[in-house]
Amino acid sequence: MSLSASPHRPAAIILTVLIPFGCGYYLSYLFRTMNAVISPHLVREFGLDPADLGFLTSVYFITFAAMQIPLGVVLDRYGPRKVQAALLLFAAAGAALFSVSDSFLAITIGRALIGIGVSSCLMSSFTANAIWWPKERLALMNNLTMAFGGAGALSATAPVHALLSVTDWRTLFLVLAIVTAVLAVVTLLVVPERRAATTSSTGFAEQVSALRQILKNRMFWSFAAPFSICYSLFMSYQTLWAAPWLRDVADFDQGMVADYMFLIQLGMLVGVLGCGILADRLRRRGIGSERLFIFGVAIAIIIQLALVVMPDAAPGIFWTSHAVVASAMILSFAILTERFPAEITGRVITTINLMGFVCAFIFQWGIGAIIGTFAAKPDGGYMPEAHSTALAAMLVLQVGAFLTYFYFREPVKTSVGD
Repeated sequence: MSLSASPHRPAAIILTVLIPFGCGYYLSYLFRTMNAVISPHLVREFGLDPADLGFLTSVYFITFAAMQIPLGVVLDRYGPRKVQAALLLFAAAGAALFSVSDSFLAITIGRALIGIGVSSCLMSSFTANAIWWPKERLALMNNLTMAFGGAGALSATAPVHALLSVTDWRTLFLVLAIVTAVLAVVTLLVVPERRAATTSSTGFAEQVSALRQILKNRMFWSFAAPFSICYSLFMSYQTLWAAPWLRDVADFDQGMVADYMFLIQLGMLVGVLGCGILADRLRRRGIGSERLFIFGVAIAIIIQLALVVMPDAAPGIFWTSHAVVASAMILSFAILTERFPAEITGRVITTINLMGFVCAFIFQWGIGAIIGTFAAKPDGGYMPEAHSTALAAMLVLQVGAFLTYFYFREPVKTSVGD
């Protein structure tokens, strides 16, 4: 990818580009993960069963996913600044609706609006990084952006649990609605306007047609398949099902669950920072990020296998370790950004993101459906066998995705149609 050199100093780009977009991704992950901690309150107040809870949480993913194809086109056409500012207002409206809802339908619509509103946060960040930073810095800058998400995930665990002792979940969402609206305005006013040097001037229909060429590319699938299956499974547990696992399998109380969820999110934060720095250093030695990506996929699968075989053996350590290594899968965005022309960067990264979030919706709902087939405990939890069965089913899919990397792998291509 060839972009014109930036006339701005790195410090200025960090302040006016990396941080504003990073704050958007912070909110995106905070919204995404909060249900793992507030779920007991939602279950009690709305009478939700596991499938209902899985659907409510995962509706964020399906609306998020539905936005990815049009998002890729508008990012390439209008730039990340305007797209991010506009969509954040939808997230603010969704959070406000969620805070005042009195029915399952209403909170579902609120969560859907949140998913639409934050659907651009990561992709806008990655697109802005591709515009403002040289390609050799992309892996590091993308992972620094992901660190904001890690901070958001951390905030959604023990800190949210602590806040719930002095306020309620409705007040938290109302405050988040206000903060999100303010960030939308700040993004529009602070972020400078700039486009890729090779931005396409073709019409909307022609831009959409390029998606067919992306989907024909074998190199795209070598990363898209393992990312969309394996990372979406991580998201499904990180944002919801790891908490019930820790409660039902490890027999932790709600306070301990929140503490261990904090460690899992901390593992993600350490992972994204560590993988970004490591990828940057390996590149200087002539070693591509592909090796680190597939290594992360393999180790993540091994850790999950250990959780299935030994479900009650230090699950907190295993889940935290899984979060660390799963972070290597984020490198797929930087890898694909380098391999495709700059004018279709938005469509490439939103296409892979679409696949990931569709899978996350299916997995998060499906895990709840599998768990719901087992008898519930008297306290409302579920048997350890229910959780192990659900994870084992997901593990089979991940092994298949891991193998597709080697099936589709081929020498580096530089054009979409290759």
